[in-house]
Amino acid sequence: PFGRKPRGTRFWSRFAGRAACRLRQLSAMAAPQKPENALKRAEELIDVGKKQDALDTLHAAIQHRKFRNLWTTTIEQIMVRHLELCVELKKMRTAREGLYQYRTMCQAANIGSLETVVQKFRTAAEEKVSEAKKAKDLQLDQMGDLDESESPQTILLRAIQANDTRQQSQDRDVHMHFRFLWDTYKVVLDVLKSNVRLEDVYHETARHAFEFCRNNQRPQEFKRLCETLRKNYQELHKHTGKVPAHQVNPGNADTIMRTLETRCKQLQISTELDLWGGAYQTATEVYELMSKARPKPHLRSMYYEHLGQIFWKSENHLFHAFACLKNLQFVKAAKQNITKEELQLLASKAVLATLCVPFQKTSDIHATLELTTEGASSPYEKAKKHAQLFNAQTVPTRDSIAQNLVEKALLPFAAEPCKRLFALIESDFTPLSLCQDAKPFLDDIATGELFEGKLVPYITPLKQIIFFRLMKQLSEVYKNMTIDNFERAASIVPFSIAEKWMANAARQHGINIQINYSDKAIVFGAPRKVDMKSMRQPLIEIGLKLQQAMQRVAPDEQNTKEKQEKQQLSHNIVRRIEEETKLIRQRKEEIERRKEDSERRKELLERKALARQREQEEREAEAERLRQGEERIKREREREEQRKREAEMIKNKEMLEEMKKQADLSKASKLKIEGKKIQEIVAEDLTKLDPVKIMQAREAQMKRDRQEK
Repeated sequence: PFGRKPRGTRFWSRFAGRAACRLRQLSAMAAPQKPENALKRAEELIDVGKKQDALDTLHAAIQHRKFRNLWTTTIEQIMVRHLELCVELKKMRTAREGLYQYRTMCQAANIGSLETVVQKFRTAAEEKVSEAKKAKDLQLDQMGDLDESESPQTILLRAIQANDTRQQSQDRDVHMHFRFLWDTYKVVLDVLKSNVRLEDVYHETARHAFEFCRNNQRPQEFKRLCETLRKNYQELHKHTGKVPAHQVNPGNADTIMRTLETRCKQLQISTELDLWGGAYQTATEVYELMSKARPKPHLRSMYYEHLGQIFWKSENHLFHAFACLKNLQFVKAAKQNITKEELQLLASKAVLATLCVPFQKTSDIHATLELTTEGASSPYEKAKKHAQLFNAQTVPTRDSIAQNLVEKALLPFAAEPCKRLFALIESDFTPLSLCQDAKPFLDDIATGELFEGKLVPYITPLKQIIFFRLMKQLSEVYKNMTIDNFERAASIVPFSIAEKWMANAARQHGINIQINYSDKAIVFGAPRKVDMKSMRQPLIEIGLKLQQAMQRVAPDEQNTKEKQEKQQLSHNIVRRIEEETKLIRQRKEEIERRKEDSERRKELLERKALARQREQEEREAEAERLRQGEERIKREREREEQRKREAEMIKNKEMLEEMKKQADLSKASKLKIEGKKIQEIVAEDLTKLDPVKIMQAREAQMKRDRQEK
């Protein structure tokens, strides 16, 4: 009737929703006078199915200013029930606000209550996720990021669909449970991060979050969790001065030990999730913590084991072998009740890892790596940084690791195939039978029956090392050989793979080799540009072989020659000592003489400089005296002129006064000087008038006076 369009059903439904929400807020604001009444009212609402209203009632009771600083067991029951409802309704924001408020309540009264509440909250969230996983066969790799909201594609898809399918609804519900549990871990870690009495629960929650990421394959969330823990630990070091009693002290031994255990667990999960960059960073943090406090033996062994896995994944076989050696030495020394099988496994891994290390072109790693222009990013600097993780002062080499295995009697603890391979590769020189001799031992390891297949990953690197060893030995003995004979000699790999490895050997290991496919032959020592660097090592090896041959052919002659050299040396030692002493004395005298000449020249230069400075000062003083004399004469001249001007001014003034009187007496007041009458001239005008004109006016006045008389 009034020309207005009637409201639609959508408007009234939205109006009803807003009204219901407002009614809940008003009912929540009217908080009961006692906590017991709030808990009782919430239970009544839960019984009739109004869980959201019950949650609003409990939340209002927790936030009420009357109960903010009042902790009782009833408040604890309210908080537990409040968090249970938050888990059921997936209200993380409400749970977060309640937890922060409850932490304020318990800070001074009963901090242990917060620990109990947090554990129950975490357990309830974990149980919900377990129930959701049991109810639905979930594909974890298809689940989105738990730290991000719904993707735009999902929102658009739900907008264009009339109703969600049951499958979509279940998937969204499970995802919300997972996301709620993940937010639960983050909130709990943030609430507990700085209180010393809640430190155990903090690290326990961190380990639960680690297990959640591992069991559900969540690498991205795990990386963000590690960053959060790292940031929380760094914030503890920002406080200066005395640490409060309730706050976590990062320098405390117990705190360091708890953090170390958590970091070791973090290192383990990082390797299992293939996060190798984060694993290396965590290993660095573990090393820094171990330098501050003595860790438990199993933690150090775990550190060496996972550090070895990191280097193995990065194909850094040198430091992988060094980690295996360190782990073997530590476990053998620290573990009293170690079994024979465990020790044999560690020793076998150390031996095979050492054999997998590539041979160096030269025997000195410092000579090959140190002289670079790349600074901190050079290979040698990186190797030094890796060595620091093992608390080693020098960079290890393949020879040093193998020498430790032999000298410290660790080689006999290894399995028999590993020991035989070590003897074949390191000591024996059998180029034609090297691969045939090594093949049975490689097959024993490759079957997987030895130590449940834990040594199988070493097979391929071992074959490469044996192949390169074979190539080096063949190049020393043969100039060329047919491909068929080479295939029989290198029987551990097919020729298709051997071709690639030969190219790698020529490029990286300095072995000169060519494959002549037309003649079906392999040529060793192909002609190329010869330089001293490439000739040095072969010449050294030839010299050593000649010495060994001489000792075998004529040992008596060699010993006689050495005795004669020693006798000759003893006869010449006195004369050489005198000559060297004389040279030292002459050198010392020459040094003293040069030092005296240098001091004499320095003293002469100082005297000349002092004389020049003195002459300069005298010239400046003379110039200053002349300037002062000229200024004094100038000032006297100016004073004399000033006196003359003043005397003339007085004279002119007297003359003017007399002329004025004379003019008044003679009634001749029309006399003018430069346009001014005499009566009008004042004292200030005398400075402007010409004295000559004043004298002329005076003479004119006197002449007129004489005429008048």
